[in-house]
Amino acid sequence: MKRIVLVSAAFAIVLAACSLAASPAPSPAGTSGLEPTAVPVASPSPGPGDELVLEIVEGGGLVPDHVPLVQLPAVAVYADGSMITQGPMIEIYPGPALPNLQLTRLSADALGHIVALVRQAGLAGPDRTLNVQGIADASSTIFTTDLGGARHRTVAVALGSEADVSVPAEDLAARAALVALQQHLVDLRSAPGAVVGEDRPYEWTALRIVVSSDLPEPDPAVRPGPIAWPLEPG
Repeated sequence: MKRIVLVSAAFAIVLAACSLAASPAPSPAGTSGLEPTAVPVASPSPGPGDELVLEIVEGGGLVPDHVPLVQLPAVAVYADGSMITQGPMIEIYPGPALPNLQLTRLSADALGHIVALVRQAGLAGPDRTLNVQGIADASSTIFTTDLGGARHRTVAVALGSEADVSVPAEDLAARAALVALQQHLVDLRSAPGAVVGEDRPYEWTALRIVVSSDLPEPDPAVRPGPIAWPLEPG
């Protein structure tokens, strides 16, 4: 079940994914890197319906309390072949109430390729946190996977900033694998045997309104005006 949440007072959206069990997929050899792997001719679905396969969220750091409510996954992949990503946003103030979420349909081979990369990056193992030293307010990249009926969570602090912070030597290979996974998702259309559909706007099916009092100070240069309420009562 995929749910979309509208945060009323902050005028932002949170994408939440509920997932149950998922069946296992073949695991490729090697876990230290992400060299392109052969995609099975008939990749089995990692789970029925729209259960979560992979979610990548950027968050954390020294931010106001309401910020986690408005942060969306950078990527969310589901077992039915749906991949939801964040599209570009127009730079206006106040910004649009709804984010520009894009929906892409993946073929079985493309989905199998992602599952193989997830396993190769070590995201199907125990929960773990890859910490750093030398920075106090770094954000974290949170990888959540659900394969074989077990959910796993990997948190990488300051991922991609390894040259600027102190990283334990034993974590360097794992961090490189996670960065490579992110790049492979960006270049998914070039994966061997992968068939990826065109991006199209995500169609909202549900909104939940959450009220928060944690609002920024009003900008005296902005003269707010009334706008039509975008929701129908139900």
